[in-house]
Amino acid sequence: MKTNSPAKKQRLLLFISELVSFTVIFLILGLVIFYLFRSNVYRNIDTTLDQEEAMVLHPPNKTEPLQPLPQNRRRQPPMLASQPFKSIQLTYNAQGKIVNDHNLGQRNYEYLKNLKLNKHQVDQKQTLQTNGGTFRTLLVQLPKNSDRYAEAGRYVLILQNIDGELQSVNAFVKALVITIAIFWLLALGFSYGLSYWSMQPILKAWQRQREFTADAAHELRAPLAVIQSQQEYLLTKPDKNVLEVADEIAETLNEIKRLQTLTDNLLLLARTDAEQLAIQQQPITEMTWLETLCKTYQEIATSQQKSFTYDIQTQVDLNIDVKMIKQLVIILLNNALQYTQTHESIWLTAEHYDNYFRIEVADSGLDIADSDKPLIFQRFYRADAARNKYTGGNGLGLTIARWIVKQHRGSIKVRNIHPKGASFVISLPWGNTNRPKR
Repeated sequence: MKTNSPAKKQRLLLFISELVSFTVIFLILGLVIFYLFRSNVYRNIDTTLDQEEAMVLHPPNKTEPLQPLPQNRRRQPPMLASQPFKSIQLTYNAQGKIVNDHNLGQRNYEYLKNLKLNKHQVDQKQTLQTNGGTFRTLLVQLPKNSDRYAEAGRYVLILQNIDGELQSVNAFVKALVITIAIFWLLALGFSYGLSYWSMQPILKAWQRQREFTADAAHELRAPLAVIQSQQEYLLTKPDKNVLEVADEIAETLNEIKRLQTLTDNLLLLARTDAEQLAIQQQPITEMTWLETLCKTYQEIATSQQKSFTYDIQTQVDLNIDVKMIKQLVIILLNNALQYTQTHESIWLTAEHYDNYFRIEVADSGLDIADSDKPLIFQRFYRADAARNKYTGGNGLGLTIARWIVKQHRGSIKVRNIHPKGASFVISLPWGNTNRPKR
């Protein structure tokens, strides 16, 4: 549980951040939709008020009676010739008294008589809350030369009941809140699932980091323990000369060399993980450097009573990082030397094959089990039968080899050969069209 607590905490933080993000988005979306809908409703109401104002200031000469339209004629938007059903006008004199009470009717007059004139609200649209409903109002002052001679210079208050529109807005708000709540619940589940899937690569990276740290510590501990034990042994023999303890000194130097190789490989892998190491590809037309390298390893194999042969196509057309490819070949040749016994054979071929330049390093040593083949390129992996500290392997060489091949957009494959042995085949793109991988 303790090892998973940082991951759980990170997942919880990710879940909360995603949920808060969705909540903020839904709230902003809801507010924007509400604002646009409400603004559109009030815009339509105010447009009606503007039309009535125009009718007040410039009344029509006559009102045409209603009549049916022909079927082949489209209906035009109606012109406002009279007040809408839910609209009414109050006419005030300069003293603020309603003067069109005879046109309102006794019932409407009793309902509206308490509305006072406020001359400061001329040409201003207002929302009026009353005990009988909500109205949108517009106060218009008639000019003295108005066509409505009897009302010239007076004030006309246009009232439009907007209870229906407000009910529509309230119903829309309820529907909007319910919709946002439903989608918020969906976002709750989506955030949970998204946080889970988002954490998977992070958890895998953490797991690889823990394994890498544990394996690196184990690999570093072994040579350090040998060096410590050898030095402690030498301290118990102060009277012996160098020749008498030559074996102990040689073993210490071997462990130091192994430790140096291990730290170099760890540093290289760390730089590749951080993408701080880039290959420097350049066009090459010959492989003389590979032939020189093979001659060196031929001498090493002879000194170990092993057979090493090679067949290299020297004229090539490649775009590679020679230093990296050389390191790749060294890794494979070292593996072949480590996992072969005396009088066994190693061979290398390098030739143009189809659209690739193929380098094959094979040996007649140990086979690689089929179950191990997918795993041998993993860091610190060792097959029990082939990899142990006595062969000098640390489980990082093939990982580095695969990275080098990948950077050259090539492939590396391993197979067993008959009657025994293993073969590593590297395929690099032929021609100068290959470019460094970014």
